[in-house]
Amino acid sequence: MNAAKFNPSSRVIVNLIVTDTLGPDMVQIPDGYYGVIGNSVDAPFTVTPGYFEAQVSAERNRLLEQYVKPYTTDLLVWNNLNNGQTQALQVYRSQLLDIEQQPGYPINVVWPTPPQIN
Repeated sequence: MNAAKFNPSSRVIVNLIVTDTLGPDMVQIPDGYYGVIGNSVDAPFTVTPGYFEAQVSAERNRLLEQYVKPYTTDLLVWNNLNNGQTQALQVYRSQLLDIEQQPGYPINVVWPTPPQIN
């Protein structure tokens, strides 16, 4: 079942998961609906299908902008990277662009770790 895990003190949704059993800090999400991270669990789930996909896409774009674009949009910067650094950036970019291929998408997305470029 789809479930929303929430912070017990604030009752704000912090994560969406797929689970067989509900813990004390979870609520079930009705089929056809997506929970909204940041909303109170007392609020009804009224987000239309496609909302969570858009959230994943926005996060992917933010990560590309933060970790990939600074190196790939400036040829002088790119040319100063070593082969290991350029390969790490290429792999990371590919992992982000293929995020929709993950089996848990869009509820359980495993985000790749950004490469360490020094």
